Amino acid sequence: MKVLYICNSVERWNFKEDTTPLMIAEAESRGKKTYYTSADKLFCSNYEIFAEFFEIGIKPIKPFYKLSKIKIDSIKSFDVIHIRVDPPFDLKYYYTTILLEMVTKDVLVVNSPEALRSLNEKLSILNFPQFITDTFVAYNTDRALHFINSIGGKAVAKSLRECSSKGIVLLEGSEKQVSKEIKKIFAIWSQPILFQKYLPQVVHGETRITLIDGKVAGYMKKIPEQGNFLASLDFNASVQCCELTPRDRELSNIVGKFLKDNEILLAALDVIDGHLSEINITSPGLLKHTNEVMGIKLEAVLEDVIDEMIKESNKC
Repeated sequence: MKVLYICNSVERWNFKEDTTPLMIAEAESRGKKTYYTSADKLFCSNYEIFAEFFEIGIKPIKPFYKLSKIKIDSIKSFDVIHIRVDPPFDLKYYYTTILLEMVTKDVLVVNSPEALRSLNEKLSILNFPQFITDTFVAYNTDRALHFINSIGGKAVAKSLRECSSKGIVLLEGSEKQVSKEIKKIFAIWSQPILFQKYLPQVVHGETRITLIDGKVAGYMKKIPEQGNFLASLDFNASVQCCELTPRDRELSNIVGKFLKDNEILLAALDVIDGHLSEINITSPGLLKHTNEVMGIKLEAVLEDVIDEMIKESNKC
């Protein structure tokens, strides 16, 4: 079996923490041929999508990977393609999903290019109003300020195109201070912008729930660094084991069915005190950290599901 990973530059990978090398190593251990490329190496010729790519292997010592000489072939030559490109979700990402959608009848693409294009990680929570806190999306400073005043004057603003807690700002203080900050955000960020009621319980942790094929596969708690509210390892958050509440399981089951229906095979939910905060589908990570706190191998669960899907497709 041949597997292609479309990723950010391999020189930027953190081989001690990142999910993509973990996935590649698991696929390799099963005898699969693993290959690596980036979105800018895709091209269309005579109505067929091609890529420049390298065969890649994971090593236990630096530089932790080995690459073959560059090759060129149709991406239909692969059995599975993983889209592991980190946001920002920009026009380059958008056009990449259009190209990849052209091969989904012949190749298993994880996750669905159509879903990646249609389901924004921040906005998709609006499909589940019963599980989210007060939320407002606006292009207009005055409307945003009115919303923040209506919920008590403290909120977070979120960029719709970023990841790993980048593009999240806490808004608090006098109405004049908040208004000034909102105007600054609107001047810098792409619009519209999502605003949510600040949930103070976040300082005690945000639950990360990994879903594979629509089912809960693993979970842990991300604890913000003291004095911070961002529950992201990029902002020095720590991780610890946890248990899911009945509400966590209920929302996971409902969101999981929605994701499965939209051909999202690998996803991660962020939940704060029972409130769905984000649905990570572009390049869900933290598998290694979840593995460590739970003593499991999420990459093996994912590969098991993929193997079964390929087996079933070959029967057709």
